[in-house]
Amino acid sequence: MDVALHSSIENPVHSATINSKRQQAITWQAQAERYRIALYSHDTMGLGHMRRNLLIAHALSESELNPTILMIAGGKELHAYTLPSDVDCLILPSYHKDPNGDYQSQHLDISCQKLVEMRSSTISGALKAFQPDLLIVDNVVRGTLGELEPTLRHLYEDGSSRCILGLRDIQDTNEVSHAQYLTDEQSMRDYYDAIWIYGDANIYDRAEEYSYAADIRAKTYYTGYLDQSSRIRFEQNTTGNDVLSGLDLPPGPLVLCIVGGGQDGVALALAFAHAKLPEGYNALLITGPYMPKDAKHEVYKAAEQNSHLHVLEFVPESTALVEQADWVITMGGYNSICEVLSFGKRALIVPRTEPRQEQWLRAKCLQKLQLAHMLHPDDVSPESIGAWLHRSDIETPDVRAKLDISGIETIQQLVKEVASAKSE
Repeated sequence: MDVALHSSIENPVHSATINSKRQQAITWQAQAERYRIALYSHDTMGLGHMRRNLLIAHALSESELNPTILMIAGGKELHAYTLPSDVDCLILPSYHKDPNGDYQSQHLDISCQKLVEMRSSTISGALKAFQPDLLIVDNVVRGTLGELEPTLRHLYEDGSSRCILGLRDIQDTNEVSHAQYLTDEQSMRDYYDAIWIYGDANIYDRAEEYSYAADIRAKTYYTGYLDQSSRIRFEQNTTGNDVLSGLDLPPGPLVLCIVGGGQDGVALALAFAHAKLPEGYNALLITGPYMPKDAKHEVYKAAEQNSHLHVLEFVPESTALVEQADWVITMGGYNSICEVLSFGKRALIVPRTEPRQEQWLRAKCLQKLQLAHMLHPDDVSPESIGAWLHRSDIETPDVRAKLDISGIETIQQLVKEVASAKSE
């Protein structure tokens, strides 16, 4: 009787422990069932690929899908950015791409081949453990020097993950890009369920220009350009307001010059630093973390002699500065251009023309649409920069009337559709 009675009454402490463990198991199970997304960017030059994936990660994080996200990046600067609570990152040892387009190890004293092997095995191990439902690869079909191919082959054979190739609007000249496409065509066909082009086909039809095969075109979708204004909402720790208030600028219009990572923006930075500003204007130059030391020293020396010129080496998120600037001078990288377009800024684009002509072609398209002005890098000088700033005929462009800039919302919807298709 006593034994039966004792056995039929739960010990409240024991019961609480069981319930607590049960609740933990339910929580862990719920977490394990969350949709898993991995984003890869190779990041061999500048910060553009990483920043594009970071913007996408933020957008997907706040979507109704509520995924858990792993970012794989090749730039340690990712640690300087604000990541959502459900996003984590794997930082790979870095490549460096020289002006001729050749690769080497950025920091480690090892051969490029050893670096490829190290990065490839790290990526493969991470994704086998993470088991993503969706992998979004930025720009490079098989990863830099083929480092992603073992992972793509595994995911293809396993069959449980969907793979998306995300491409910017323009790669290079038609001849160069078509040749690269022919090299990548079979991998695009075999490994990727869809190809998203972060652009507007009415402005530049990449699939048409580079002669994609019919079956590749059938799974290609133009998302529209990526509106950068949401970066301001996403970024919690570093904002343009904080940067500007710290500079304590006097009243007057602001001219902002951004040269990406800085390694190939020396000529523009020096020309801007020595340009004659209109009366009462303030100038802010972001050199980027990779600008050579001697050029950076000259820029800072120019600022010492001009109280209206201010120089910063690195701002993790410069989008808010673009929003507040009256004039923007920038190179022609994808993210920089999207920032200018997102806020409808009066802009002068000084594109890079080597080793790729991507920036030059993009700048020509925008100038033809009267959305920006363009200056060939061979013509960059303090005088040409100053002359543009003194023009009185430059109007604010009507961006949204001329091109699609709804890429962020489109990507959120496309990922939702991919997830829904898997659950059916």
